[in-house]
Amino acid sequence: MKEHQQKGYDEIKVYNRLPAEVYLEILRAADAAGLRVSGHIPYTLTSKDFGDPRHKSIEHLDGFIQFATSQSPDMEQRKEESIRMALYPHYEKAKLAPYAYRIKQNKVWLCPTLSLYGNFNNTEVREELNEVKHLAPANGLTGWWSSLPEQVDKSFKVKFDFNRQVLQDHFLDYADYILAGTDSPNPFNLPGLALHHELQYLTEAGFSNAAVLKMATYNAANYLGVLDMHGTVAVGKYANLLLLGGNPLVDIQNTKKIHQVLIKGQVQHSN
Repeated sequence: MKEHQQKGYDEIKVYNRLPAEVYLEILRAADAAGLRVSGHIPYTLTSKDFGDPRHKSIEHLDGFIQFATSQSPDMEQRKEESIRMALYPHYEKAKLAPYAYRIKQNKVWLCPTLSLYGNFNNTEVREELNEVKHLAPANGLTGWWSSLPEQVDKSFKVKFDFNRQVLQDHFLDYADYILAGTDSPNPFNLPGLALHHELQYLTEAGFSNAAVLKMATYNAANYLGVLDMHGTVAVGKYANLLLLGGNPLVDIQNTKKIHQVLIKGQVQHSN
């Protein structure tokens, strides 16, 4: 951990297959080194260790299902994902409630990445991507996306519905700790464009347009600890701005109507 710190890293990402004891040691060591930890919920994590405040941001919400049913499955090695998938039809809102409360009490950030799962099954997104498939980086990704097996489509639909339901059931009052992420360039999540899709999914889940815009600006800067120079429009801050041709408070899809892009006050693109 000290080596990562010395190299200038600010954050460590954790993944599903970490043994619970290794995951907890990473949390301890990262906290001692002043590093953030983000990422997935390990398959073998026990209920008492879920929602640890040292895990600063939970990505995708996949691991929530383990604490949202009355079942207690044995996570057989190398079969964990299929075992976890079998839990989704048994989601119980009341079962997850105390764990959602723990998340809020510990101010753990959530990055639902609804676009990661929603775009796979969205015909409008497919049509939109078809219009730009000849442009980089789309032209290097569409072949990979199209070659994915059919079961990915089905599992992504299940996860999309679950993640949205969890937000609606437990976290619509937690907008100040939600991040707008996409997991690009995963299937049909084109870097840049996917963020606009994520904002739309979040509004459809029940968050206000204003709250969603804040997630993509203020919240991001707040999480990273850079509000002094980013996240809001104020004198002395970097003027990294999108000037839009429509009001996103009226329709969140107006974020796609980009008139001008400014980086540190300099025009980079203009329509």
